[in-house]
Amino acid sequence: NAKQYGVRTNRIGAAGGSAGGHLVALLGVTAGKPAYEGDVGVKGPSTAVQAVAAFNPAVDMVSFGKSAPNNAQNSVVRFLGKTYAEDAELWKRASPLEQVHSKAPPFLFLHGTGDTTVPYAQSERMMEALKRAGVSAEMMSAPDAAHGFFNRPPWFEPTLKRMEEFFLRTLAK
Repeated sequence: NAKQYGVRTNRIGAAGGSAGGHLVALLGVTAGKPAYEGDVGVKGPSTAVQAVAAFNPAVDMVSFGKSAPNNAQNSVVRFLGKTYAEDAELWKRASPLEQVHSKAPPFLFLHGTGDTTVPYAQSERMMEALKRAGVSAEMMSAPDAAHGFFNRPPWFEPTLKRMEEFFLRTLAK
C-alpha cells in the first residue's frame, strides 16, 4: 500500500511504548554507530529509521537507574543484566539521551503528564536535547494520563491520529 499512501518504501518509521519506546528512541539515535551495529546477515537496504514515535520512553537510563520505582528498575536490570551500581557505563550506553546527535531522525514523543513509572520529564529532556542538536522533535502531552495512556480512552484515537500524521509528514516526502 506504499504507493496508495504516498509512503516511500526506502523509509522506515519505528514506534513503541514504554520499553518499546526506549528501544525505538535508542534505534533512532544509534543508527550508523559501530558499537550498536551488528552483522545479522542481512544485505541490501539500510535498516536505519527515518522517523521515531516514542510513547512513554525511558531515555535517560542513568537517572532512571538511580530514581525509578523498584519494579521499573528491576525490569531494566533484567534487560541489561547488571545493576547501575555494577556497570554505570552500560546504563549510559543504553541511554538514548546520551546518544543524541545532529543526524538523528525526527522524533515524536507521546507521554502522559501523570506517568509515575517513566516521568514525563524524560521525554521533555530528550526532546530538548534533540532540538539543541538541530533535530526535529515534537511532543503530544496527555494531561494527567498515566503510563501506557495511549491505549485507553480518551487518548487512543488522538494519539493514533497524531502518530499517523507524523509518519505521513516525515516518511512520505
